[in-house]
Amino acid sequence: MINLNKKILSAAVCVALSQSALVSSAYAQDSGSSGKLDIEEVVVTGTKRSVAQQDLSVAVTTVTSKQLEATFQNDVTALTELAPNVNLTPQTGFRAIAGGMRGTGFNSILVTKDASVGITVDEFAFNNVQSQFIEMFDMEQVEIYRGPQGTVFGKNTTGGAIAFTTRKPVLGEFFGDIEGNFSQFASNDSNATKLKFSLNVPLGDTLAARLAVIQDKSDGWYTNDKPAGGEFQSLGCPFPGQPGSAECNDAARSKFPDVGNGEDLNGIDVLAGKLKFRWQPSDFYTADLTFEYVKDRSDTVAAANETPLADQNGGEGYLWPIAGFPGIGNGDPFSTGQSYTATRVVDIPGGHKIDADGIYLNQTFNFDKYEAKWIFGMRDQDEVLASTYTGEAYTSQYDASRNSQREMLQNEFRLASNYDGPFNFVTGAAYYEDDVDFLVYGNLGYFLIFSGPAAEFYRETYEIQVTQQDRESYAFYIDGSYDITDSLKLTAGFRRTEDEKDFTRLSLGTAANPISNFISEDQFIGPHTNPLPESAFGNVIKDNEDFSANTYRLVLDYQFSDDVMIYGSVATGFVAGGFSETCGSEFSCTPYASEENENYELGAKADLMDGTLRLNAALFHTTYENLQRDTVLPFKDAAGNDFQETVAVNEGESTAIGFELEMTYVPTPNFRIDMNFGWLDHEYDSYDPFYEPGTLGVAGDLQRFDFSSLEVPYSPEFNGGVSFTYFQDMASGSSLTYNLNMHYQDEAEINPAPASFQGGTLDNPILVAKANTQLEERTLVNAYITWASSEDAFEVSLYGKNLLDEEYRNSANPVANLWNFTTYGPPRELGLQVGYSF
Repeated sequence: MINLNKKILSAAVCVALSQSALVSSAYAQDSGSSGKLDIEEVVVTGTKRSVAQQDLSVAVTTVTSKQLEATFQNDVTALTELAPNVNLTPQTGFRAIAGGMRGTGFNSILVTKDASVGITVDEFAFNNVQSQFIEMFDMEQVEIYRGPQGTVFGKNTTGGAIAFTTRKPVLGEFFGDIEGNFSQFASNDSNATKLKFSLNVPLGDTLAARLAVIQDKSDGWYTNDKPAGGEFQSLGCPFPGQPGSAECNDAARSKFPDVGNGEDLNGIDVLAGKLKFRWQPSDFYTADLTFEYVKDRSDTVAAANETPLADQNGGEGYLWPIAGFPGIGNGDPFSTGQSYTATRVVDIPGGHKIDADGIYLNQTFNFDKYEAKWIFGMRDQDEVLASTYTGEAYTSQYDASRNSQREMLQNEFRLASNYDGPFNFVTGAAYYEDDVDFLVYGNLGYFLIFSGPAAEFYRETYEIQVTQQDRESYAFYIDGSYDITDSLKLTAGFRRTEDEKDFTRLSLGTAANPISNFISEDQFIGPHTNPLPESAFGNVIKDNEDFSANTYRLVLDYQFSDDVMIYGSVATGFVAGGFSETCGSEFSCTPYASEENENYELGAKADLMDGTLRLNAALFHTTYENLQRDTVLPFKDAAGNDFQETVAVNEGESTAIGFELEMTYVPTPNFRIDMNFGWLDHEYDSYDPFYEPGTLGVAGDLQRFDFSSLEVPYSPEFNGGVSFTYFQDMASGSSLTYNLNMHYQDEAEINPAPASFQGGTLDNPILVAKANTQLEERTLVNAYITWASSEDAFEVSLYGKNLLDEEYRNSANPVANLWNFTTYGPPRELGLQVGYSF
């Protein structure tokens, strides 16, 4: 009864004290002061046809450009606060996307791994987690589709899909916008600035151009000043009590300091721009051509060492506390450390360098009864990601530069009908390429625990790992609807997807020389060039595999009136199988299979009370099979040395039951309430992978462990929010808009099996989730006030995010039995935004 009451209370608090799916919906598209807060009539295009959101029998949240702007941030994770059962977090140690929707998602930066949420920008697909961390600027709207979308979006949509639509050039008009933003973080008084500029220029009667640019900079809310914690044990020194330990440690402290120099960490420095052209010589033909450029010179992503000490949580077998690394300094996760490594090979102060450019051409042909569309795009992305993962200023435990070159291509043709009768359809075929060359230079300082006299070798050399994957995908889809009666409609869709991956992996040393894959700095040629021959590697894998799937959906909806509709659906989705980028043996480099799911859903959409109240709800039941999960396996290199690795495998099944509610209510023309609420009960039906006992903190041979009692990652039980917006006309013709919004999210696991052994036997162990590896429960309170001049030419906003300065972990990654590193969400941020439209 106590637990039930707690759940009921949590649900009530969630609904009453959390932010809305339309967190900043202070504006409608209508003109006139009395219509600023009206409920919008939104048309969505993510299902390959233009359909009114309220007529679409899919759980979808549409966020307009004004709503996005009023979140005062421009990365994809902002969408977490805008829709129920959406949980997008940063990858630990990277500016990339983790998590997903309705209990999907993973915390892995593998460049060969497909995401479980599909993301498209102007219908160009981004299916890799690193590429998905796009800059949200110059957006027209964002459509968030929850549940599998395997028919029209394709693979990697078991959790849902997010369709971004950017603003297009407008023929015959000259106008522009400029917006500046300045803010400050409470943790270290560091600053952040944003500058956005857009310009629309007519180039004759049938051609127009649009330029949109964003410069996003911040100093970062972490500080490299974590104090030393007790007796420091240099990893290259004998342990306390052994001969020479004191003298070695005194020398090591000066040579390898363990306290930072006080600079700000985790800063952002991104310049991104898009140049767009629209040519419309007639009503029959429209062409949209876009050139994209991204230059990212942000800091190395900061992290906190949140490794439990030996006397905490029953002991979890981590080795880092033995060396004297203290975890979070003085209880402040924003006071942390960062490695001093700064060489041509691994340059931690040099940060993360990302360059991307793309060209996209969408052509539309309007016939009498049909619309044909040809979508073509190419995108190249180069990365040099110098990363340190431990939250310590010590040089070096594990520093690496993860460097990749990725080329993507999409070519899609589709045909949509526009019949006057009861039947209409959309059909198409698509071809995709996604080729990546990946090179890792690793400085393996953690070997110093065991290295003895060879310590300096690991200080001055770099391990090389090479991965290459070429992927080709083909798809054919058809989706049609038939009006059985004036009120009853049947929709059915089918998609055939074939995915072919060619994989190459070079790693580890040879039997004759276990360190043959190490180089010195003198041998370094460049960040994307492997200086070693294939014969220098003991693990050489070349393989290819095809992954195919048939996905479908079947929907029946009934229109009670023009304003009330209910629907029932069954839909499937899949995440393509693949190869583990980090694999180190022939066994672990074998491909894993595709993950699949099936979703049953009942939903309702209603516009009531003369259009002043909108209620959308969905109840779903989803089963997942062939779950793609990380597991830790032991292996021997070519020389017979023992290692362990984390690789993706197919283990287990799970079932998710959930409920989602979205509400918008406008009781007066000047007051609006937006709310969303999500509830999720997601449990493993089975999950018993082979696992390395040493990672659990006990000795033993590789065996199966039953992890089904652990919580499924990214499955908070409750989430949701509420937003209050008030609009005030001023006598001068200007206006004020006030907004207060709150967002609540329950705690949740992040990784599939970071467990520790807490008793019992190996045959019947007591396993609990490792400490400090969870998303923490948090409530974020935000507010803003905006003054707009008459005709909305000028706007000035004062805003605050996380006003209660809540401290919460939003990402974590335990590294075997070595250490655990985490990241925390932004502290309180206060800012000023000024905009001018001309």
